[in-house]
Amino acid sequence: MNFDLVVKEFRKTLDELKAMGITPIVFSPPPTNDNNLGRCLTRAEWVGLSLDECNFEVAQISQEIVNVYNFLENIKQNYRVVRIDKLTCKNSICETHIGSTFIYRDKGHLSYEGSAVLGKMSGFYKMIVSDNLNYEPNSSVD
Repeated sequence: MNFDLVVKEFRKTLDELKAMGITPIVFSPPPTNDNNLGRCLTRAEWVGLSLDECNFEVAQISQEIVNVYNFLENIKQNYRVVRIDKLTCKNSICETHIGSTFIYRDKGHLSYEGSAVLGKMSGFYKMIVSDNLNYEPNSSVD
């Protein structure tokens, strides 16, 4: 993949949206270790294990996702970028749930409920309506 071409074309798309009066906000994919974390959470709940069994270390984030995060670093000088890993990973551990709410639906997608809870806790709405390009959502879940 030609990284420079991807960045150029993505920027072009964002510029076009901005020219149309739309303020783009780019959300990263959630961190993943290439396991189906939704299935892991369902199994842990089913057999009575702690949901923490499905949490994983930051060092286990797949290289594909790390590449996407690097790509998004090139975008954030001009556009708002929300890195989900900055919200769900702390102390070298990526959380897969908030309380009893699963954050993950499957290998690479947030659950509807998890996305809603994460958005409320992190202040996504305030970020979306803010005029400040550098507005940061509340970081990390507890």
